[in-house]
Amino acid sequence: MAGHANPSTPTFLPDKTIDDSGDRGERNANYDRDLMKMSTEQLDDVFHQAPPGDIPNGEAKGTAIIAPDTPRSPAIAEIINIFAWQGKTFDAASDTLVNQITFFGISAIEAKIYVGPSQFDGDDCIVWTIPRI
Repeated sequence: MAGHANPSTPTFLPDKTIDDSGDRGERNANYDRDLMKMSTEQLDDVFHQAPPGDIPNGEAKGTAIIAPDTPRSPAIAEIINIFAWQGKTFDAASDTLVNQITFFGISAIEAKIYVGPSQFDGDDCIVWTIPRI
């Protein structure tokens, strides 16, 4: 599964267009709010225009964008963040990530990560593959 937008599936976008000025928590919250206001087509454009960047390393808080460009999107994202998915912990040295789930921050669902072609547009992106169970 590559992190690409699709109208019928959640969108998980990396924090790769934010500058380095100001408070990171405030910037991420503003960036997430801006993303949730975008249409699916606009989110697709953000993904397509962004370079893949380096494989991340360390913890990354995540925001699930469900029902983009609707008034429900922020509330849905908050509920998911509290009760289901909180983010990922990346390990660039081993090319893996582990999702942090539930409000207890349990580590679960490990995936391999690498730079490769996107299923969305064929351009390079950071791809994650979750083993079948």
